[in-house]
Amino acid sequence: MADLQVFDMDGTLLLDPRTPTASLAVAREAGCWEEVELLEGLLAAGRMTHSAFAAVARVFWEHLTPPMVDQAFDRCRWLQGIEEVVADIHAHDGVAAVITMAPDFFAERLADAFGFDYVAATPYPTLPFEAPVNLSTAPDPEDKERIVRQLKDHFGIDGRTVAWGDGPSDAFMFRAADWSVALNPRKELPTAPDLLYEGTDLREPYRHVRAMLRDQATQAA
Repeated sequence: MADLQVFDMDGTLLLDPRTPTASLAVAREAGCWEEVELLEGLLAAGRMTHSAFAAVARVFWEHLTPPMVDQAFDRCRWLQGIEEVVADIHAHDGVAAVITMAPDFFAERLADAFGFDYVAATPYPTLPFEAPVNLSTAPDPEDKERIVRQLKDHFGIDGRTVAWGDGPSDAFMFRAADWSVALNPRKELPTAPDLLYEGTDLREPYRHVRAMLRDQATQAA
């Protein structure tokens, strides 16, 4: 029986105290750390929308190039065992996806780096930027629930969806999933997850998730 495993990125797969978000990792390479850190503070305080963040950040990243993004991605610290977990999901005929509010030009590298099947992120113009951000396409955290449901329908997966996240915005993914896993949560979640993990190795909580899925399949047989 196939399963769908959907992961957040910032603070979940990307677990780096030096650059806790993809946007800050990019800002470090672009030389605008303080400016983007200020934007993230406004975003976290609810004083800026995600679409406004994308529009203003694009201005600070005016001279960003693909090699600079490659450098930002490669310098990040990730949870251990991501590639092995994704490979095991595939070995069970499952689908591994990432849904994040981070820039798509950064997040899409997760497919090549770790083997994810699908990555949904905030769309930016092609690098190097020659056009503004299309504000109508910038997602909000609430869209995570819609995207999970679309993936379930697209892949025909029912009753075997697991959502992995670390913060309140991931509660929208949890709503659409059958099981939820909180990885190193930064804040109290609106609802208690099915599994809570504090640590740096994704393989450890994944073993518990795989056992839950195996038990479900056994009971259904």
